[in-house]
Amino acid sequence: MATTWQASRPSPPGVDGDDTRRKILEVARSCFAAYGYTATTNRMIRGWGLGVTSASLYHYFGQKHELMLAVHQASYTRYLEQLREGRRVGRRVRWPGPEALGASAAAAR
Repeated sequence: MATTWQASRPSPPGVDGDDTRRKILEVARSCFAAYGYTATTNRMIRGWGLGVTSASLYHYFGQKHELMLAVHQASYTRYLEQLREGRRVGRRVRWPGPEALGASAAAAR
């Protein structure tokens, strides 16, 4: 029977896991958009001064394709929120093109 390992230690004081995850997503989105999926590495993402290790990246996202999927989902969710807000205030929100999905469009190159 396979068991899933769970970290038994809490996050260090002053570290917010949700904030760390969000920062990783922002940096990964920028890297995927600038360099494409294939050329982007964990080392590159860590190099943006996040203060995270490769182990942290794997903890939050597992493999690189899971990180790319999370970036796509976050970008799409943000776009849908903008659409809903525009509808609520009676303003038209136009599709801004591939940039709306950030890295998703770049990775498709």
